[in-house]
Amino acid sequence: MIDIADPITYMRLNNEAVSTRNPLGILPYSEAKIAATMNPNRNPYVYPAVDWIEEMFKPARHEPARELQHQRRR
Repeated sequence: MIDIADPITYMRLNNEAVSTRNPLGILPYSEAKIAATMNPNRNPYVYPAVDWIEEMFKPARHEPARELQHQRRR
């Protein structure tokens, strides 16, 4: 499985990358936004924290024989 950063880690590392390249640069994520995203009672539409691996790759069963039989009956 692919290891990816959770949203909070991503925001913090993105801020760190910006400040490393330009110490006077504008940070893309404020500490208030990061804290709000960490809040379990947040509005998920305003402060999303989605596990995309789980959302995109849900376990599924595949039954090709049954699908083929169903297609032949049509």
